[in-house]
Amino acid sequence: MVAVNDRGRGAASTRTALVTPHVTPGAVSNLVAVPGNQEVVLTWEAADGKGMALTGYSITVQAEDAGAESQPVTVTVTETRAALVALTNGTAYSFTVVADNGHAQGPGSSVSATPFTTPGAPALTARGYSTRVSLRWTTEDTGGRPITGYLVTVYLNDEVLRTVETTELTLNVTGLLYSTTYHFTVVARNEAGWGTISERIASTLARSPSVPLNATCDTSSGNVTFAWEPPEFDYGYPVVEYRIATMLRGYYTAWYTTKLRYVLPEIPREGNPMRFSLVAQNAYGFGNSVELYCYFDSLRP
Repeated sequence: MVAVNDRGRGAASTRTALVTPHVTPGAVSNLVAVPGNQEVVLTWEAADGKGMALTGYSITVQAEDAGAESQPVTVTVTETRAALVALTNGTAYSFTVVADNGHAQGPGSSVSATPFTTPGAPALTARGYSTRVSLRWTTEDTGGRPITGYLVTVYLNDEVLRTVETTELTLNVTGLLYSTTYHFTVVARNEAGWGTISERIASTLARSPSVPLNATCDTSSGNVTFAWEPPEFDYGYPVVEYRIATMLRGYYTAWYTTKLRYVLPEIPREGNPMRFSLVAQNAYGFGNSVELYCYFDSLRP
């Protein structure tokens, strides 16, 4: 800089340090978000520096439905690619990228994405009926995408007997054999693919037990003493109780025991012989009864 008066120009000032004019960079282009498991990978094309070198890019991450209590997070990168991690699967996020030259930031470019992965393991239950095993399940962890289907597998020991695809949350498995234990699993699928297989659940066809074997009635002691052997078949559901019943004074009367012998002392004698029924019960219910005729004197057939 030089001062001038009516006598002329003075001496020039000392030269200042080098000064570069400040400019605002342009926006990034072709911003793409690729969601993954708890992450979103962003890529873009470099912004126009308008004659100034860029120092990096700032990325602001905001959950779209987080509400006012959730604050956006900003990270800085120097490349045209960034992996944003520790995100929540199934939550939609917005990502805004701006270029920075160390003096000014350019306009933002935004994109939305929702991270996701394959579904978690369904919670499976199985209940046996007389002609089918009823399966039910729920899937709490969808992986962040809607469930599109399920695959049920039926095993006999380690052999796969059949697989069934369904979009329902229940399945009745038929064509099974009594007294045979089967195992079942289910796995869910979403946009990312098949997820984690459920715990393997065992079940059998449910059926009440067959009749007790070799049942006898003895009145020689003055009491009525019953004895028997377990049923030949419990169909996978062990016997939990036996029931002895008869009609006394016009009323149905029953006694219950878990033993293979039962004594009825001093009951009213209604007829000779008296007719009793004996039946076994398992978790599915009472089976067919066997009839017993008890004599109280020497008049026996």
